[in-house]
Amino acid sequence: MIRIGIVDDHQLFIDGLKSIFDQVVGIEVTIEANDGFAYLRKMKSEPVDLTITDIRMPEMSGYVLTRDLIKAHDGHKVLVLSMCDQPADIRDIIKARAKGYLPKNVDKDQLISAIHEIIDGGTVYPAEYSAYYAERTKYNGQHMPALTKREVDILKLVAHGRTSQNIADALQVSKHTVDTHRKNIHRKLDLEGSAALIKYAIEHYR
Repeated sequence: MIRIGIVDDHQLFIDGLKSIFDQVVGIEVTIEANDGFAYLRKMKSEPVDLTITDIRMPEMSGYVLTRDLIKAHDGHKVLVLSMCDQPADIRDIIKARAKGYLPKNVDKDQLISAIHEIIDGGTVYPAEYSAYYAERTKYNGQHMPALTKREVDILKLVAHGRTSQNIADALQVSKHTVDTHRKNIHRKLDLEGSAALIKYAIEHYR
């Protein structure tokens, strides 16, 4: 029996998935929650084999939930079902080590097939993200390029809204040095643009 957990801020969507799984032999929904915090609490006493979540939710994003789930339960499998299909969103969930992404309007058979594929050790991503997934996961989530202490210091300040000049003043270095560190952080974490860097800093260091 495959135990499924569902996290979505729309109860109607959860109910729809449950009605689908009720008709499928070998799959049962054992946990449901409308936000990531509640789901993480429930996971402590009711483990599941696979979590289905959205990307954008008001209390905790699917990216953060996936990251925290895998940190707390190493090897946990996550399938993202979302209408968010922007490349940056999908790259984020790949970085968080989700095992797959499908749009919410996927048909029943494709959804069931994706669940079995992931449970059997596979992944389910659009073809255009396959190479990116392989590159990100070759480190197995444990040997990603390490950030230096100074880079971490900068991310902490970025998380609190500091500009490069503010950071330079706080760390008593030149703005050019800060900008160089920021470029290195972008390269190491594969982040594109200032918005992605700020988002990462807030989610990890605030």
